[in-house]
Amino acid sequence: MEDMVFDKNLIDDQQESAINVRKENKQKLLLDLRNEEIQEVFAIGLQSVDNQDRTLKGRKRTIIIPIGFPNAGKTQLISSLLYYAKCSFSEERSIEIQENVKDEIYPLFSIEEIDKSINDINPYAQGRAEMNRLINSYIKGELAGTTATGTLNLIGINVIPKDLKKKNLPKLNLAFIDVAGEDIKKIKFDLDKGEKGFFTHKFDAVFRGLNDSDHPVIFMLITPYQTVGENEHMNEADLHVDFLNHIRDYYPELFKRASFYVFISQWDKCKDENMTDIEFVKKNRSKIYDKIEECRKEYGTVVSYMGYSIGQISEVVKNDDGSNSTAKLRRINYICPSVVWNDLYYRCTNKRLNKKTLWNRIIDFFR
Repeated sequence: MEDMVFDKNLIDDQQESAINVRKENKQKLLLDLRNEEIQEVFAIGLQSVDNQDRTLKGRKRTIIIPIGFPNAGKTQLISSLLYYAKCSFSEERSIEIQENVKDEIYPLFSIEEIDKSINDINPYAQGRAEMNRLINSYIKGELAGTTATGTLNLIGINVIPKDLKKKNLPKLNLAFIDVAGEDIKKIKFDLDKGEKGFFTHKFDAVFRGLNDSDHPVIFMLITPYQTVGENEHMNEADLHVDFLNHIRDYYPELFKRASFYVFISQWDKCKDENMTDIEFVKKNRSKIYDKIEECRKEYGTVVSYMGYSIGQISEVVKNDDGSNSTAKLRRINYICPSVVWNDLYYRCTNKRLNKKTLWNRIIDFFR
């Protein structure tokens, strides 16, 4: 992990790009649309926008859906990934990376933000503003605030490999769908009351559209290493299983083609050096593991288990007035986002960002 070094100019640049969509562009956001319009955006609209970009060569945008319940660390994981991708590549990056670790953690790509319209609808506009909010928090050494209930953000980016033409690597077009953990939690099946869970109507419209499309979809299931409350380990697993069952039952075509990551957030709190991420899930989230393995056997689903840490966070202490201090990000972890981005690129393209030339391999052989 590297110490944080803040660059005010970088913060200001990010703030300028967080445009006020409604006042300046007068375009409709996702939350402005009727449910059937949202469904059409995800069924055919996003692909119609990408087809105008010849550099993407008709590749369908991969949709990434992070699923984390309240306090699981979903917002921090998204912030960490986007901060790494956006700020640690440029010459004016907000941190200095030591030479002896640069080769291991330095991004082999840059990203470009998507802000394109479908007629008078810009599905990416609010997501672009949200992306800048998340990145700005990390630049200032702060933890990004949680996603507000009722939110529906689509964060569109294109991943551009370094030396793209030289290495003959394709662009990777992605979109993160960001919704509140409180809204995802509504999917919980209440066994005592016999009540099935549900999605908000707009979130349901997103899934119906994706079910009708052929976009590749990746679910990032996020569960914390430490939970709050006596039965929270069990509840965490139950919530994820209810979510997976709902997707399988109501959006079967989407479920069949989906792949998964299972992230254990706060992984730095694990002090057992012999404990692996997959062993942790087997032991403490066995229902999640069993359900995912069921998918793997039935559909050949691709699954990766990863421990994830955003870095060192200051301890929360009591102030004299009885209030709690605000947690700060003291040191940032670059290994975790580096591993995820490299793995994600390979999963989506079947090509490696860290691919070496023949000459590089010959040099390594004689070292």
